[in-house]
Amino acid sequence: MAVMAPSIFGAKSTSHAADRMAVTHDLLEKYEAVRGRYRAPLFKGQVILNLLHGESWYQGFDRVFARQDRKRFIGSQGERFSMDARHYFDSAFQERRSA
Repeated sequence: MAVMAPSIFGAKSTSHAADRMAVTHDLLEKYEAVRGRYRAPLFKGQVILNLLHGESWYQGFDRVFARQDRKRFIGSQGERFSMDARHYFDSAFQERRSA
């Protein structure tokens, strides 16, 4: 978990916290799949956070989009993010189709 706090110099600094959690075999498999499949740090990071918190895969992306320049998501700079999102949608579609 990252916490933004103002520093004595006026800029914001990030501090990180760590915690232990019970890991199931299913959670570990899903984590490994996400970690190995996606390349865009913003996309992969949010999907992993959602997985660890037991939330829907899309939760929190509104904050990701709000905090970043739109160039990180579209055009040549957003190529990895858009490719990862497409792969996620494609795999979710295939899962629903085969269910």
